Amino acid sequence: MAGSSSLDSMNAGLIDAQNAAVSAGANQYGADKGLEGTKYSADLQYKLGLKNADTQYKGIVYGADKDFESQKYGSDNSLAGQKYTSDAGLAGQKYVSDTNLQGTREGYQNQKDLQSQKIDFANKRFNDVMSQANALYGGASSQVPDFARGSEISTAPIYGERDIQGSINAQVAQNDSRTAGQNRTAREQASSRGLAQGSPLLQRLEAYNNAQGLAANNDAARQTRQDMTGQNASHVLDAQKASNDAALGYGGLSLQGQQNQIQSKNAILALMASLGNVGI
Repeated sequence: MAGSSSLDSMNAGLIDAQNAAVSAGANQYGADKGLEGTKYSADLQYKLGLKNADTQYKGIVYGADKDFESQKYGSDNSLAGQKYTSDAGLAGQKYVSDTNLQGTREGYQNQKDLQSQKIDFANKRFNDVMSQANALYGGASSQVPDFARGSEISTAPIYGERDIQGSINAQVAQNDSRTAGQNRTAREQASSRGLAQGSPLLQRLEAYNNAQGLAANNDAARQTRQDMTGQNASHVLDAQKASNDAALGYGGLSLQGQQNQIQSKNAILALMASLGNVGI
């Protein structure tokens, strides 16, 4: 009986050892699975974080692109409207100036034709006593000296398209340099704070700086073209006015010279008539 009891005791010990081993294995299996679950959850959260950051960055870039397209579209339309208005105003001013000049020239031409008829009549009478008159008086000239004509006044614009585009390019280059400096400073500050160069925050800041730089370039291009085309329009109008004034002054000198010729010849005819050589 004592031997049977000892055997039972050994069997019970073996069973307890097996149960302990199974329990330990189950605990290890549960711990391993728990670790795998934790790792899977962490990996999933990391991937979701990257996906959210990438989606947010794409949204920022897309928004900046759309803002730029909207600003560019508005700027282009505004610039086209201003250019059309400036061109139309300049064309209207040129038409009025040309019409006034044409009217002035026609008026002077009519006066010159009348003076020419008077000169022809005076010449016909004067030829009868030319031999006596040349002995006493020199002929009066109706020609206007070349210096009285003055230099030609150019009505060409001050700035050509190349000049305007060159000024715009210079301002755009200055704005691009400033934007590049802002982005470089942002990267340096981000690096000093431990942020990676490709972090979403840094990319968002650079996208904002680039959008601001593009907007500044559009504003500079629009304002520069508006200013320089406005200066062209003012210069052309002033030059046309000066040219008209010069034409009026030269025409007055020419008419005065013709009147002097008529008066001189009439005086000679009157003198000849008083001497009894010709009748008036």
